[in-house]
Parts: sequence; structure tokens; C-alpha cells
Amino acid sequence: MAGFSFWKFCVHFWIACCIPVRSRQSQHDWVKTNMSSFENCNRTEAVVYGYNLTVSPSPIILHPDIHDNTVPPIIRVQGHVIVTRKIPSHESGTFELLNSFILSADNTTTELCQILPLDFCHVTDVCHILSEWMKLTFCPILFDNGSGPKGWNCKCLFEQGTYIMPRGAFPVNVFFPFRLHADFNIIAKIKENGVPLGCGSFKFSVRKATDPEVFNVT
Repeated sequence: MAGFSFWKFCVHFWIACCIPVRSRQSQHDWVKTNMSSFENCNRTEAVVYGYNLTVSPSPIILHPDIHDNTVPPIIRVQGHVIVTRKIPSHESGTFELLNSFILSADNTTTELCQILPLDFCHVTDVCHILSEWMKLTFCPILFDNGSGPKGWNCKCLFEQGTYIMPRGAFPVNVFFPFRLHADFNIIAKIKENGVPLGCGSFKFSVRKATDPEVFNVT
């Protein structure tokens, strides 16, 4: 069960970044940071989308201290997310998150939703997750409705405007009894009352601190 905290981090990350990501040039352009990439995968115009979103370091070193696997990695997130209308559309409404967690390791690809608990792959109420899981003493995300950036509370509702993630660093308190070397692809779809609001694909790599490639992470 301890390993499930990593999947909670993945869900947290997608919610905090508002999931769908695109560049200014095209909804289907790739935004790459070394070994991580983001793609907006919606088939229609998205209600929620992002641009210039970056995550570092890349790859993520899950256990950066080779002598102590309880030391967490430090993740940095930066970028903008645009919401084109209020979500949920009314005060008592909800919106859901449908996830796919694809793990590639040792020349094998596994859909982790076949073994993970259902609530990791189908978040039926994102607002509830924000209020219960993400009890932050400080929300690092700013909100701009056209009058300039100001603080946000990291909770629903999502008003129309731009959500700004300054380049901030935070530890990912995750514990694995082993050092992981794998590639992940998380595909997340946002829906409200069955209507698609957006779709995003997040690909990233996790490496061991002893892997040669980690000496050039950015």
C-alpha cells in the first residue's frame, strides 16, 4: 500500500496542473523538457488547456540519496493554464477525471489501471479531491482574470481566467522499498456530466540516482 502514495502524487500533479496541456502554436504541439513531454490529446476545442508548462528535473530521481531511499525528490513546476468558462458550471456541480497509467520497464508495458484501485483511475469528484487530499497551508498557484495575478486557494470553483504556476519547488513525499527505473505515460480526460472538457498526456521518466543519464538532468 505504501507504493500507492506515488500514484496519489500523479493524480495530485495532474489536478494541480489542470491536466490538459498545449502550446501557444498548436493544441497538438509537443512541449518537451529533456525526457518529459506534455500533449493535449482532446479531439475538440478544450475548455481547459495549458501552455509553456515545464517540470524538472528530468528524469525524476525518485530516490536522490543513494544511501537513503526515504529522501524524497524535489520537483519544480512552471507554466500557465487557461480555463475558458467556470468549472463546474454551477455551485453544486462536479467534474470527473478518467486516468490511464501506463508503465514501461524492462521492455514490458503495463496498464496499471488493471491493478490499481478504481478511485485512482476514475476520480468521480475532482473538487472533493482538492478539498480533502490537497490540504495546503499555502497555494502556490496564482489566478489572473484579466486584472492581474493574485492569490488562489487551490479549490473549486475554477473561474474563467489564467492560472499561473511560478517556478516553485516542492518535495514529493513518496516511499518505495526499491529504486525504480521506468517510463510513465499518464493520460487524463476531464469530463463534466459526460461532456469532455479536455484531455492531456503526460510522459515522464523515473531513474535511479546511480544511472549514468541522471548526471545530465535539467
